[in-house]
Amino acid sequence: MLRRRVLVGTIAFGLGINKPAVRAVIHLSLPKSIEQYYQEAGRAGRDGLPADCLLLWQKRDAGLLAHFIGQLSDPEEKDAAWKRYHTIRDFVESGHCRHRQICVHFGETPKWKACGACDVCAAAPGWLSEEAPAGRGSRARKRKKAAAGGPRVAALKAAPAAQGAVDAGLRESLRAWRQSTAQERKVPAYVVMHDTSLDELCRARPASLRELRQVHGFGEKKTADYGAQILRVIAEFGRGAPSKAAAARR
Repeated sequence: MLRRRVLVGTIAFGLGINKPAVRAVIHLSLPKSIEQYYQEAGRAGRDGLPADCLLLWQKRDAGLLAHFIGQLSDPEEKDAAWKRYHTIRDFVESGHCRHRQICVHFGETPKWKACGACDVCAAAPGWLSEEAPAGRGSRARKRKKAAAGGPRVAALKAAPAAQGAVDAGLRESLRAWRQSTAQERKVPAYVVMHDTSLDELCRARPASLRELRQVHGFGEKKTADYGAQILRVIAEFGRGAPSKAAAARR
């Protein structure tokens, strides 16, 4: 039987922030705001690999939020709470791209109209409709029915990593450099570079800082911090010379 480790919490502050390989975040009620949802959903896929964010909610969740808002006595606080309430309701009930809604909410207006990776633009995660293991009986069927037709679903799904051949030798050289650099800076390896960026480097093999900035995960700062070293590792691999980090591992 396939087993998965699961974290369960009622308050997301700090939950999973030190765990980069979270493959899914599942909400079982309506968040109070877009900000709360985005913070909690952001726990998924911090290693740069594909991850799913699933929000399951029912109308009674909205009723509960409205009840607590009604208990507020400060007019300004209550008005702000109602605005957050209507925004999150619009988000989950809208038929527009969910990624785009989040971008617009935080002040960004993307040129694209559809992300192709949320439940509005594409489909819900495949594992949501997987058959339950044999022998689970009626309880398993009831759980499946609840997931498919009970709560409403709002899914945000990270775009899949680019496909293509990755040179195992170059990947090992870059991985060794990343590990060495992470140890020197006393940070986790994924802080230096995600696996997805590492694989893309192997495919693109940039020869200049300008080309490196075209690789996913490399903005101005990361390019300035690590660019020269990465280009050197790639160049040395191309010449058949092992990088210093790889040589040290030997």
